[in-house]
Amino acid sequence: MANQGAIRSARAFVEVFADDSRLVQGLRKAESKVKAFGARVNEIGMGLTKAAASILAPMTLSTKVFMGFDDQMRAVQATIGATGSQFDMLNEKAKLLGRTTSFTVAQVAAAMLELGRAGFAPQEIDDAIASVLNLSRATGTDLAESANIA
Repeated sequence: MANQGAIRSARAFVEVFADDSRLVQGLRKAESKVKAFGARVNEIGMGLTKAAASILAPMTLSTKVFMGFDDQMRAVQATIGATGSQFDMLNEKAKLLGRTTSFTVAQVAAAMLELGRAGFAPQEIDDAIASVLNLSRATGTDLAESANIA
């Protein structure tokens, strides 16, 4: 009788493990679905990264341009000793010319700096900068070089 009990236990053991093929098959399907989901999430993440980079690139460029312009204008202010209102006048003039001409605000600020180094007062810079831009455009020379010539 002890033998029959042992046989029955073995039979139950075999039956449990014989039926695990469906479990393994189900786990494999689940694994493949999880892998596909992970790949899709990764794809979405890469797309978002590219989108974020394309959005941030112009911002980064404009920040660099602004920082260059700001640095140039502070150098102008220090060179010519412009007061607050004089500095504001030149700052607005540079922004206006940067928007309305083929030159960037940083280029206009660099030309203003060259005029200041040449001894021009704030009002003289304001009066002369448009002519310096025209000289540069007409002669095809660099804007800072045109400021030196003027």
